[in-house]
Amino acid sequence: MNINGKELRVPDWDMRKLVVSLEVDGETFILQIHGRGKGPVWTIGFQGATYKFKLLSPYTESLLHLMPIHKTVRI
Repeated sequence: MNINGKELRVPDWDMRKLVVSLEVDGETFILQIHGRGKGPVWTIGFQGATYKFKLLSPYTESLLHLMPIHKTVRI
């Protein structure tokens, strides 16, 4: 995961658990897993805010350049 130009690695976690502990620069953060949406989209809570993110395996991420996002054209 890349946030503000800084590479962050999310540790392996049991996806059945609703809380994840994440350590960044020696500081521990607790994320609350709100649930999984459509496809690889997940929703988490952190410090009172809600965020959506895509969770991809390294292999899937390596293939993203082969799967361009199609834009809808309105006429």
